[in-house]
Amino acid sequence: CLCFISGSLRLRSVTLKKNNTIANPDNYLEKQSLPNQQITSSLPLRNDEQDVISNKSEKSYNLDSSTSTSLSVRMTKLLSFYVIVVITTILLFLPFYSSEFITNYTETVGLWFQNFEFNASLYYIAREIGYLFRGWNEIAIIGKLLSGAVILLVFIITFFRKNKSMVELITAMLLVLSFYYFTTTTVHPWYIATLVLLSVFTKYRFPLVWSFVIVLSYLAYANNDSAENLWIISLEYLIVYGVFIWEVFLKKTFRLCTK
Repeated sequence: CLCFISGSLRLRSVTLKKNNTIANPDNYLEKQSLPNQQITSSLPLRNDEQDVISNKSEKSYNLDSSTSTSLSVRMTKLLSFYVIVVITTILLFLPFYSSEFITNYTETVGLWFQNFEFNASLYYIAREIGYLFRGWNEIAIIGKLLSGAVILLVFIITFFRKNKSMVELITAMLLVLSFYYFTTTTVHPWYIATLVLLSVFTKYRFPLVWSFVIVLSYLAYANNDSAENLWIISLEYLIVYGVFIWEVFLKKTFRLCTK
C-alpha cells in the first residue's frame, strides 16, 4: 500500500508541474504566440519581428520536448522503483521459501480474515445480516468481500487521488489504514497506534478519540467466556464514526456554510 501510494506521489508531482506550466499564461502561452495585435495585424512583419517569432516558436518546441522527455524519465524511475521493491521483497523471502511456508502463510491469512473476530464494526453488521437471511455466520464469504474492498480502495487512493505533498500522502495512508480497520474482523487496541502516529502529521484527530474509547473492548475479558457486549462495541464505534464523519465530510461543509 505504501509503495503504490509513494510511487503515485512521484508521478503525480511530475504531471502537476506539466499542467501548471501549460496553465500559466506567463510561463507558456506567451512563449508560443505574440500578442493579439501583432498576430491580427495585416501589415508585413519586419525582420526583427520575424526573428522574435522564430525564436519564440523554437523555445516553445524545446519546452514541449523537454517536458515530454522529463515525463518519460520520471515514468522510467517510477517503474524502476516498483521493480526494485518487488525484487527486494522476493530476495528477502527467498531464505524462508518452501512449500510448507507458502501453505502455512496462506492459511494464516485465511484464518485472520475468515475466522478471528474481535471488536469489529462493519463486519459485525454484515454478520448479523448473514444470520438474518442465511441463519449462520457468513464470515468465510464476508471476510473475502471486505478484504477485496480494501484492495480496491488502495488502488483508487493510489491512482486517482492527487497526493501532491507529503501531508496529503500521509493523509492517504491514514484513510486507507482506517478503512481497513473499519472493515476488518479483528481490531485489538494496539492496532490504533499506527493511526495515532500518522494523525500527528495530518489535520484529523479521530484516531486519538478511537485510541481512548477502544479500551471499552477490554470489558469482554470481564466475562468468563470473554463474550463481547455488542452494546459497548456499538457505543465505541458510534463515537468513532461520529468524529470521523464530522472531520472528513461535514467540517469543511459547515465552515463554508457559516462563511
